[in-house]
Amino acid sequence: TNYATYGGVNRASYATWKAVYTSAGSGALSLQTMASVYNNCGIDESYPTLIVSPIAGVTKMWGLLQPQQRFSNEDVFVVGARNIAFGNAPIVADPHQGSTRMFFINEDFMHLYVNKNRRFSFIPFQLPTDKDIYVGHIRFYGQVICSSPRLQGHLNAVNFSL
Repeated sequence: TNYATYGGVNRASYATWKAVYTSAGSGALSLQTMASVYNNCGIDESYPTLIVSPIAGVTKMWGLLQPQQRFSNEDVFVVGARNIAFGNAPIVADPHQGSTRMFFINEDFMHLYVNKNRRFSFIPFQLPTDKDIYVGHIRFYGQVICSSPRLQGHLNAVNFSL
């Protein structure tokens, strides 16, 4: 976002190539805001397949859906959802995620490329100088490439406590 031109592509000329960025303006999370980002990240029948949120975001989402929960006649009364999805995209809690952000990821346009000469590499076990353990490393040589940034979304400045 800091560069007007990146990789020979001018952002002003090709605005539709940018990922969807929406700011909630430090306001509360709403289903309408999520629907806006979700729909703006879609094309044809392809919509985000994964939503990554801090734990507070999943809790807030559950609170928004609480009035719609229905309970069956069972001996165990379950309150709360273990799994929540928005538009068929599961919402995954990431404790390392920024506290005011949600990411809408369309995995159909994320591709894993590997170095065909060095897919995985094992570095043998070694004894560190300060611990009584052996440490080995498995390294992967590759990268994830997004073929359509416009179909990825970022909802920022959400206050999950409101």
